[in-house]
Amino acid sequence: MAASQRPARWEGFRSILCPIDFSDHSRSVLRYANAVARRSRAALHVCYVNDPLLVAAASSRLHYPGAVVQSRRELRTFVETTLPRRFSTGRAPTITAMSGEPAEQILKAAERFRADLIILGTHGLTGMERLFLGSTARAVLQRTKVPVLAIPRVTRKTNVRG
Repeated sequence: MAASQRPARWEGFRSILCPIDFSDHSRSVLRYANAVARRSRAALHVCYVNDPLLVAAASSRLHYPGAVVQSRRELRTFVETTLPRRFSTGRAPTITAMSGEPAEQILKAAERFRADLIILGTHGLTGMERLFLGSTARAVLQRTKVPVLAIPRVTRKTNVRG
């Protein structure tokens, strides 16, 4: 192969999207995303998707139209408490709260931020739980054109001695 035909050297990730759901597992996923972003010197974008039915119910019942704004504040606090300054990439992560169908909104955010990697958590649901609750991670994997790093939830098994 001639030198001019060699593929360009991969420069690493430039933009990483990390959707979270405020769970403890999301904290772990966010730490993974931050580590990859630091290593690649990539921009880190953290997002949360509000369920539109819950937003509508809160707006109607509580007369509170600012559910997405409140989610953005809570997301900022979540990120700041999860990623102490010594772990940050040197630049503050972009914080985005949206409303809509989670997989669809995650894919739109990936496009908007030109993400070249999505890092998200999986809940490891099987059987009837998966049938009824669905899977955002699965829907993202089926529809994305961007590589996805899926972080499974780790459950600690106790060592029982007989």
